[in-house]
Amino acid sequence: MQLLNNFKTLLVFLFLLVVQFSNAQNETPQWIKMMEDPNVNYHEAIKKFDEYWADKEKPVEEKEIFKSKKAIVKDYKSKRTLQYAFEYKKFQNWRRKMLPFVKEDGHILNKAERLELWEKEKNNRN
Repeated sequence: MQLLNNFKTLLVFLFLLVVQFSNAQNETPQWIKMMEDPNVNYHEAIKKFDEYWADKEKPVEEKEIFKSKKAIVKDYKSKRTLQYAFEYKKFQNWRRKMLPFVKEDGHILNKAERLELWEKEKNNRN
């Protein structure tokens, strides 16, 4: 009886371990979460993005496809590349769009601060 209880406990433990491991494998990369956070440090987000893609095949961007004038859709070797292709392109756009609003400490101006900056520039032109 004791052996059967130990065996059941071991099975439950192994099942929970497998579930936990599979969830860790499917967890959303940190750089995707950081891109959505309005209080993110820009430099930290770029660092996490670069670390994530350092050893992975990167998705092809539209400018690369049209530059070759063949518009061939690339077959990716990695499922992760295909899975995060949209987020990769979204992050690259976010990176370019946010760069002018990055403070020296890496924090990004919020919408109110951007509006205030725009108003100042507008008044300086007049």
